[in-house]
Amino acid sequence: KKNTRLGSIAIDMEASRKESIEAILRWQEKDYRWEKQLPEPLGKILVDKRVLTEKELAPIEEACTRLQEKLDAPPDESSFFPTSLASSSVEEEAKRSSSETKNRHARSYAYVFRPNPIVRLPSLHPVRTGKIVCPHCWELFKVEETLFIARHEELTGDPVLGSDAPERFLPSRFTPEGNAIDPAGMECPDRACPRCHLRIPRAMYERGSIFISIVGAPASGKSYFLSAMTWELRRKLPEEFQFLFSDTDAQTNQWLNTQEETLFLPEHRGKTVFLKKTELHGDHYNQVMIDGMSMQLPSPSIFTIQPHEHHPRYEKSIRNLTRNLILYDNAGEHFQPGMDTQSNPGTQHLLRSQAIFFLFDPVSDPRMAEKCRKVDPSLKMKTGKPQRQEILLTEMVNRISRYRGVPANTKVDLPLFIVVTKYDVWKKLLTREPAQDPFRASERLSMSAIDMDEIASTSLLIRELLLETCPEIVNTAEGFSRYVFYIPVSSLGHAPKLGKQGGFVVRPENIKPWWVTVPMSCFLAQAGYIPILRRPTNDENIPTAEVSITGDKVKALVPGTSVEYTLPFSFTNCTPICPKSGVKFRIPALKPGMPPSFVT
Repeated sequence: KKNTRLGSIAIDMEASRKESIEAILRWQEKDYRWEKQLPEPLGKILVDKRVLTEKELAPIEEACTRLQEKLDAPPDESSFFPTSLASSSVEEEAKRSSSETKNRHARSYAYVFRPNPIVRLPSLHPVRTGKIVCPHCWELFKVEETLFIARHEELTGDPVLGSDAPERFLPSRFTPEGNAIDPAGMECPDRACPRCHLRIPRAMYERGSIFISIVGAPASGKSYFLSAMTWELRRKLPEEFQFLFSDTDAQTNQWLNTQEETLFLPEHRGKTVFLKKTELHGDHYNQVMIDGMSMQLPSPSIFTIQPHEHHPRYEKSIRNLTRNLILYDNAGEHFQPGMDTQSNPGTQHLLRSQAIFFLFDPVSDPRMAEKCRKVDPSLKMKTGKPQRQEILLTEMVNRISRYRGVPANTKVDLPLFIVVTKYDVWKKLLTREPAQDPFRASERLSMSAIDMDEIASTSLLIRELLLETCPEIVNTAEGFSRYVFYIPVSSLGHAPKLGKQGGFVVRPENIKPWWVTVPMSCFLAQAGYIPILRRPTNDENIPTAEVSITGDKVKALVPGTSVEYTLPFSFTNCTPICPKSGVKFRIPALKPGMPPSFVT
């Protein structure tokens, strides 16, 4: 029956008792925001115009329970809806809604923001804390120590950057807009770090920054991955999640924008192109003189992520959700043992990182390459010099422990993404093909949600493959972090061709990146920026694994099988598919610190 006062469709309690028709409460607005599977015979309920957090779900859960109890009580139409409508309209509406539900939704899911408490983001308002982190040298300094860059042409010469650089100065006079006035009387809006004297975008002072380090061996595909990821994020984040992803500062991002244009915006899409290898010196670095010592500092790429005006949390949380995102692309040689020196501190961004993307190149591992040839004898791969990539991973772990003062053999909660590159080459080694992407759209949401169950299934599948061929990668990663994700990607979507000069080249018209945005999207979901697909936990068709906590891992026995996994905590609160048995099972929500004997 239609309640004109509430603007909803209500169930006739007597009719449902007699005919067991599906009960539906539905707002009249077209843009539904949340849906929940209710116990029979309630069926499905659609409520609220906002995307809800876990905390906000609690009172609705209670309301659903009360509604269930109401079905068991004698019907009281007058307290629920006007009695002037005929009961036949109730049956007609309920039958129509039930038919639509069966045709469009086999099962109803909720989309919720579920931030992982282990992802510790920096302060939202650096000016309030009074401190800023330099994106170039990673120095933490007070806001009042900020230098400004002189604009008068006669004020040149800097002791850190050289005689040709504009002078840096500590101002004593300011304009009403907050810009400094240099000794020659000119207005100076540009700011600089008091240590390295490199220019810092103003946005660094206005909002918190997220640092993410990209690590990998030489020729592992870091430059291609970074270029494809940022290019796709510019399109995917607004399209799927109502988030804008844009350059914070075009001058700072010039080197990365050039790489994007080479691959995705060439003058002739049919002409072969390539990206130059990231060297230890060159355009990606800034030469500075600090304390009388010459240093090479890597150039960051700085982006802004902020909710679109159509985002359901725009008005309430725009300031909280707007951040700077800072990425780094070092030469692989920087991560080799012995390369972390006082004059070459290019990897010290690991000190500030909120997440690590470690790129593992299977093609550079002889064991994986040989396995690929056995599956596909026609496959031709140039493996080059074999690389012990677990040594770079171990060196990265040691540097993070040293920079952050973490005791040896102590696990951290820093999310670690093992990004397995060049998926198009080795995908035939998998027993199951991952989904085209793990993003799930909803007719009732203005945005998509990320399917963490699909990511967990794929992560478990890749983990098993690595354990068979390169177990040291898995052991090193999980010996460092409690939250490890294994993500396959293909930056190009196909294998590059060998060019006339001996290097690999690609045709832009053939580039089709695959899963390159998933690592970043997964991290943003862990940080509470992207909603997560929330499936019912009481589905009888999906059994729950018997689990226990052993040390810093979760031991899970796949129901109905003898298969047992010992997994990092990144697999908890997910429903993966076992790659060995094909059984879909649920791993309940657990966290470090629970009793070791805890068993569901």
